[in-house]
Amino acid sequence: MAVDYGIKIVKAGKDISTSDIRDILMSSKYSMLKFHSDSTGSVTVNAGDTNKYVEFSHNLGYVPAFVAYYKYNNQIFFIPNVPRSGGFDNYGYAWADTTKVRCGIVFPNAYNRLYRGTFNSGYETATGSTWPSGGHTSSSDVNGGWTYHNIGSEIGDNITIPQGTTISSALCDFQIADKGSDPGDVYIRTVGIDVDDVVDFGSDMGQTQTTAENLQSVSAPLGSKVGINVTGMVQEVVNRAGWANGNNLGFYIFNNGSTGIRYISTYTGGTIELYITKAGSVSTSFRCIIFKDKISS
Repeated sequence: MAVDYGIKIVKAGKDISTSDIRDILMSSKYSMLKFHSDSTGSVTVNAGDTNKYVEFSHNLGYVPAFVAYYKYNNQIFFIPNVPRSGGFDNYGYAWADTTKVRCGIVFPNAYNRLYRGTFNSGYETATGSTWPSGGHTSSSDVNGGWTYHNIGSEIGDNITIPQGTTISSALCDFQIADKGSDPGDVYIRTVGIDVDDVVDFGSDMGQTQTTAENLQSVSAPLGSKVGINVTGMVQEVVNRAGWANGNNLGFYIFNNGSTGIRYISTYTGGTIELYITKAGSVSTSFRCIIFKDKISS
C-alpha cells in the first residue's frame, strides 16, 4: 500500500524531518492559501485630490482573502499601513466584495494642500481687539487683518511653499462668530499684505497691499463660515523675490460699502481656516494578490 508522505519544504541546511514550524517553509500538513491572481495598477493623484483608487476584478462570487500593497514616494507599504507616529499625510486602504478588490490612497487634507486651523494674530479697527472683522458699525467702518506663521514649515504642513510656487487655489474660511444686527448683506474687500515676511499683527493697516483682491457680499448667517478666495493674493506674495518657505503670510479685510450695523467678525473665538493648494501630481501604484480562499459568506 502506498504511503502519502505529503509535501514539505524546509529552510536550507535544516533536516527535512524537522517538526519545528520556524524551519518549515511549506507543508501539506497545514492549510494554505490558494492563489487566484496577482495584479498591479496605478493612479495619478492631482493637487486637491483626497481619495484615488483602482479596482481589481476577481468574479469569484464571494469575498476572497487578499494581500495588498501600495507604493508612494518610492516607499512600499502593506495595506493597512503599519502604524506610524508622524511624518505622513496619507494612508492606504483596501476592501473586497463578491466581484472586486478596491485599493486606494486617502489624503485627509488633500494632496499638496497646506491647512491651518486658524490665524496666529489678528486686529480690528473698531475696538482695537485681536479678532479680525470687516464691515460697518453704527458710526464707522470696521476693518481688520490677520496673519499665519511659518507657512510650509510648521509641524503638520506636509508641503513646502518655496519662492515662485504655482498656487492652484487658496482659501480663507472665515467663521462668523459675531455679526451686525441690521439685516442685509455685508460688503467686504479682502487683499493680501504684499511683503516678504509679515510680522505679527499689531494695529498697522497701512502695509503694502496686493494688486489681487476679492470683493464680495456676505449674506451668511451668524455661526456659519464664508469662503474668501485668496488665490491671486497668495500667488502674488509667493512670487516676491524675498519670499521663502517658512515666511509669514497676512491679509487685510476692509468695509466695501456696508452701512448701518452690518459687519462680520471672528469675535470671540471664531476661526479663519487657511487652505493653500499648490500645483503638482504624483503617481501611486498598487499590487493586489487575490486568493481563492473565502473569507466571507
